[in-house]
Amino acid sequence: MIGVVLLLLGTPDFLILAWNQYADLKLALFLLAAAVLATDGRYTASGLLAGLASLTKNEGLVEAAALLVVVLLRAGPRPAGRFALGAAAPLGLLLWFKLRWAPPNDLVAATPLAAALRRGPGRLALVARAFSLQLVDFAHWGCALAAIAVAWIARWRRRERGQIAPLLVALTLPAFFGVYLVTPWDPGLHLQVSLDRVLFQLWPAFLYGSALALLPAAQPAR
Repeated sequence: MIGVVLLLLGTPDFLILAWNQYADLKLALFLLAAAVLATDGRYTASGLLAGLASLTKNEGLVEAAALLVVVLLRAGPRPAGRFALGAAAPLGLLLWFKLRWAPPNDLVAATPLAAALRRGPGRLALVARAFSLQLVDFAHWGCALAAIAVAWIARWRRRERGQIAPLLVALTLPAFFGVYLVTPWDPGLHLQVSLDRVLFQLWPAFLYGSALALLPAAQPAR
């Protein structure tokens, strides 16, 4: 795991987001803690951390919902219920704030279904290209993102199945992809100013999950 920590600390975006005090870094660490706790079977505590991630930024709601689905798929209904119980208090506070104080979400308010269906198809190539180019965006990721992608390709058949964090990322990325397809703002500008930060929210949890899924299991001492 030391190598994973060094990869995280050596990711340029980690330093950029910490220096600029962006909330994406805090959300990423909440999500990492939630993924670690869920992996250890501590589902109520995991739900609490996922709920705190939801309080941090709107994207945290998507990630918390994805983690709930992962727990349901990996562990079953009872652990998922414990996860939901842990998330209840922060989500209740968030619901009260949204209903009582927060203005309508501009992205949702400006994206009726008809507009979403009209915008999406024409942006597929643009959004797919932006996501793909993150692999060679060395200013934000260094070599870390490309190296992890190569590791997944090289060890795909020998990976440890059933891990929580990789499935969390696999469920969350399509949701983020879809947001950029239907955004009411200029999609090129929206991708430019936010994509690396949104992906970084998943990065620590993905590094942790990659270590568990791709590194050979330790052999018991004889």
